[in-house]
Amino acid sequence: MHNKGTIKPSKVVYKQGEPIKVVEGPLKDFMGTIISVDYRHSRVMVEFQFADVIRKVSMPVEFIQPDRENYDLD
Repeated sequence: MHNKGTIKPSKVVYKQGEPIKVVEGPLKDFMGTIISVDYRHSRVMVEFQFADVIRKVSMPVEFIQPDRENYDLD
């Protein structure tokens, strides 16, 4: 709502078979379960839990490598 209609891609850490971790963007610090990954368009479908309700979210992402010095992945 404060982005004037433009939502920039969130930065995420993702290793196949593990939960996705959002490290920058509107859903920062959320972890979710990957439903599907569209590498061509840099989008993911993720299930996040919000207040005991699971929601599916399609979002643009920028995949980054895990770096434990800069991002707390636990």
